[in-house]
Amino acid sequence: MNRKTMPAPMPARRSFACLAAGLLAMGLSGASLAADPIVLRYATQLPATHPLTEADNRFAERVAKKTQGRVKIEVYPAGQLFKGTGLVKAVSTGALDMGIIYGGAMTGQVPTVDVFDIPFVFSDYRTIQKLWHGPVGDTIRKGAAQVGIQILSFGAYGDSFAVINNKRPLRTPADFAGLKIRGNTPVSTEALKALGAAPVAMAAAEVYAAIERGTVDGAATGLGTIASRKWFEVSKYATFTASSYSVWPVMINAKRWESLPADVRAALQEAATAIEDELIAAVEKEDSDYAELIRKKLDVHVLTPQESALWRKALAPVEKDYLARTGAAGAEILRQARK
Repeated sequence: MNRKTMPAPMPARRSFACLAAGLLAMGLSGASLAADPIVLRYATQLPATHPLTEADNRFAERVAKKTQGRVKIEVYPAGQLFKGTGLVKAVSTGALDMGIIYGGAMTGQVPTVDVFDIPFVFSDYRTIQKLWHGPVGDTIRKGAAQVGIQILSFGAYGDSFAVINNKRPLRTPADFAGLKIRGNTPVSTEALKALGAAPVAMAAAEVYAAIERGTVDGAATGLGTIASRKWFEVSKYATFTASSYSVWPVMINAKRWESLPADVRAALQEAATAIEDELIAAVEKEDSDYAELIRKKLDVHVLTPQESALWRKALAPVEKDYLARTGAAGAEILRQARK
C-alpha cells in the first residue's frame, strides 16, 4: 500500500469509542476490568464442622470484608491439600499460601513451639496469649521466620493432656506402670514415657478401635477429643490434669506475606488476632461442657496439688529434652513463662 491509498488515522475519540464498544460486545463490564483479587489458599486437616475450621471460615470472611473483596482466602478442610508435617513444609516452601496446624507438627522446623505441649508449664489460655504477644511469641515467630513461615496468631484447641484408660485410676506416676497409652503429640508421647507408661503412636481415627480391642489401654488427649470421638464408650477411667493447652499456629508463607501490600498485611493480622480472642473465649466454655459430659460417662479423677507435684517431678526429663533441642531460645522461653 502506498501513501496515496493509505487510510487516514482514526480520531482518538473514535478509537476509544470503538474499543469500548468492542469490550461491551464481548460481555465485559467496568468491574471486570478491575484487578483480580488476591487469592490465598488456606489448609487445615480438621473437618469442616470442627470449631477451629468454622473459625478459619470466619477469618476468611473478615479479611474479605476488611479488604472490600480484594483478598479471597480459600479454606480447604479435612486434609484436602496437606496435613501434619506436610502442611508445615508446604507453607515453608511456598507450595501452600496459608494453613493452621497443631504445634507438634512444627517440631522439626520450629522446635521452640513445643513449649505449649509440656505439661504443667502453663495454667490456661489467657496466660499463653499474654506470653504469645510478648517475648515468648517473639522467639517462636523468629524461629518460624528462619524457615520461611510468618505466624499470625494461634487457634485454641483446648485442654489437651487428659488421660483415659481401662485399667485403673491414674493418680500418681506409679499408676502408669505396664500401661500402653497413645500420645497425641511428640511431647505428650515423651511425657507418657517419663510417667512410666509404654507410649504408642497412632492416628486419632484408630484409637477407638484400639482401646476396644485392647491394643492400647488408653490415650492422652484433649477433653474435646474424648467427647467428640466418644472414646468414653470404650474406657472406664479419666484423669484431668489441667496442665497442657494445645496451640495451633496460623501460618503464611513468609515470601508471600512480604509480597502483599501493607494494608492487606494489616487486615490479615487484625482478623487473625480477632479470631484468636474469639476462640479462647469459646474453648473455655467448651472444655467446661466436655468435662461435665465426661464426668457422666467415666470415673473421673482430678489431680490434687500434691499429686500434681509428683507428676511434675516425674516429667522433668521432658523439659530437659526440650532444652537440649532448643538451647538458649528454649531456656529463655521457659524463664519468661515462669516469671
